Amino acid sequence: MELHYQASAAGTPANPDNLNYSDRYFSYYGYYSFRFDIPVITENEVVLDTNCLYYRIFVDGDLIELTNEDYALGQYTSLIDVPFSFDNGGDIYAWGRNNREVGIYTDGVTTVGVQSVYKYDGLTTVSDVVTLNVRTGEISTTVGVDSVSDERNNVIKTEYFDINGMPITHPVKGIYIERQLLDNGEIKTVKKIER
Repeated sequence: MELHYQASAAGTPANPDNLNYSDRYFSYYGYYSFRFDIPVITENEVVLDTNCLYYRIFVDGDLIELTNEDYALGQYTSLIDVPFSFDNGGDIYAWGRNNREVGIYTDGVTTVGVQSVYKYDGLTTVSDVVTLNVRTGEISTTVGVDSVSDERNNVIKTEYFDINGMPITHPVKGIYIERQLLDNGEIKTVKKIER
């Protein structure tokens, strides 16, 4: 058999598969275990550059932002799009070629989901969101948006904080911090003044 190099290209990543959730609480670690495979190919079986591959986690239908408050993220303050090869050795693992594990710190979870994200040559493409019902074992998919340009930058979530970094429900008079989560996974933080 002769092997040939195949250059990576833009494309829609294949759906994650082999979802598994342990409802057994790992008291030593403080979390429940969510495991899944992230294929390193497109839905048309073209090889992806793993340096451009990420994944997103959903709990009960909500996109989760991993923060340093719960996860040891090292150089990152927070993550929406988790780099494919990221492994902190504690509650986010990269097992072998495709298998990934993320600790879920929420009790009473009904569904957990995962979506592959590929950022290549200025274009972001996503797989479907694959969801596991942890009570029934049923797997379902929600169609992902085919392509999203990084320049699009639609705000999908806005949060406010006081000058000490404490969360607040809305802007207040004086100085406050506004943090926006964009649809490309980027987080923008701006200090503002309300008069």
